[in-house]
Amino acid sequence: MEVTGLGDTPEAARKDASRLAVQQVAGVYIDNRRRVETKMSADQVSTIVEEKLLSYTNAYVSKFEPVSQECTNGNCKVVARITVNVAPLVQTLRASAVPTVEFDSNSAEAAATTLGAERAAAFETYKDLIARIDTLVTVGVGKAEVNANLPSASDSVWLTVPITFFANSAANKEWTEKIKLIADKREQVSLEVTKIPSESRCNLQTIPSTSLPFRKDSNAALSIPVVCFVTDVKRSSPDDFAGPGRAYQPRSGRYGTFATADCFGRTFVREEGAAISLGKRASNILLVVEFVDSDGKVIHTVNNEMGNFPELPIWESIHRPQDRQTTSLDYCASGSNEAGLFYRATRNGGGDTIIFPPAGSRMNALLNVKISNDKVGQIARIRATIKTKS
Repeated sequence: MEVTGLGDTPEAARKDASRLAVQQVAGVYIDNRRRVETKMSADQVSTIVEEKLLSYTNAYVSKFEPVSQECTNGNCKVVARITVNVAPLVQTLRASAVPTVEFDSNSAEAAATTLGAERAAAFETYKDLIARIDTLVTVGVGKAEVNANLPSASDSVWLTVPITFFANSAANKEWTEKIKLIADKREQVSLEVTKIPSESRCNLQTIPSTSLPFRKDSNAALSIPVVCFVTDVKRSSPDDFAGPGRAYQPRSGRYGTFATADCFGRTFVREEGAAISLGKRASNILLVVEFVDSDGKVIHTVNNEMGNFPELPIWESIHRPQDRQTTSLDYCASGSNEAGLFYRATRNGGGDTIIFPPAGSRMNALLNVKISNDKVGQIARIRATIKTKS
């Protein structure tokens, strides 16, 4: 297979390439279904791979053919074709009680050869999903009303516009199907759900990034984007902690709210992960609200950046406009968002994570916008959508 290794020196980059090749081939032969059935965690497997395989790469790499090498300011990149001796690798995994797929010498070379093509196809699939991530959320608009509680000058008024964010079921289904196809890591997890401290006046909730799966699997050379699909959110009770298989207990030692989620991870090399960064894509997404007259002409537009999309910027929620503001979004509208959990997106060195909400999830918000009196009389309808910056 052909891999790219990075390091401070050419030798370090070559070692990095060897580690990547061994790690990727190991992933082909680990039987994750049986691993879950035998209750061996992904963290346990990651530790075994690190200690038994990656610490002794020379024992498994039978051929190393450099393709290219370049070093700039202490940053070296080596591209190499590497042949991994599969038989001893599988033997080591089995000796450590890691479940593996059936292995024979005739199929080993073919499986290792197709790994590069499989990884390339997975990369293209995930890249395409990220490119169209703005379709995950659709937006609805309610009836706008003049807000007499917000002071304004004599030539303008404040309009309050109900905005509802919906989890797009069609897009969610596509993500579910495609992520399951390309995943090389999967786990059902229980994630603790906490209220957002800065928004005590409403029930918006979040999932701490420290509780996400596959964190220990990542290292400097790998990126593991993770997608979790929440199937249930409930408040735990003492009965949940009574016997074998009990729910995950919060670090505080108290009972709390938990989200059960099916999580899928996909291992990419570092450069691939950087090329499909959720952060870069999300920074170009806007919530656009347009006020349209009877002729279809847009007479006023409000653009709101959605920086951590598909997570909504709830930390920027404003109950009342401040100082000279002419627009504000309140994600904590009174009486709304009782469920509270929508999307969650995190970014760190191990890869991006997106947590999908339960089916049918929605979040209500209120847009306050200051508009001149002459424009108010022209408004025939209001439309809102998620768009990408041009």
